[in-house]
Amino acid sequence: SFWQILDQKITDNIPFYILYLDINKFRSHNEYYGHDGGDKLLIDLSERIRTILKSSDDIARVGSDEFTIILSNVNNQHECQVILDRILKCTNKAFISNQGENFNISLSVGAASYPNDASNVIQVRSRIKILFNSTHNQLKMIHCVLSSWKKN
Repeated sequence: SFWQILDQKITDNIPFYILYLDINKFRSHNEYYGHDGGDKLLIDLSERIRTILKSSDDIARVGSDEFTIILSNVNNQHECQVILDRILKCTNKAFISNQGENFNISLSVGAASYPNDASNVIQVRSRIKILFNSTHNQLKMIHCVLSSWKKN
């Protein structure tokens, strides 16, 4: 599972970035297009994101409209930002509903680095919860958290 992969990377001390993505106003989308329309959006979004990721990266749906991505072999914040920009660009293109209507979505995004922002499994999972809360409660269209959590 995704959590086992995450735990193994930390146990093996393999650096990575973790992204947390939340679809803004997903509930409204589900109410307007129905649950089948919401399911289609989740599938279409995950397929678009997968085209951006490397085979060494991992993506999982961790909530109703939340995804977590482990970016392996990403060595710095700039590389993470490049991938994040690609993800946002591919999600800025219109999606098509089951009824053939075009619509757009926006995402809230959080990012953290292992081992720079967390040094063990408990801290990484804590950062994921912080990312969830910070992105879930944002009113901005896109919110990126790409700063170090550790104090110098």
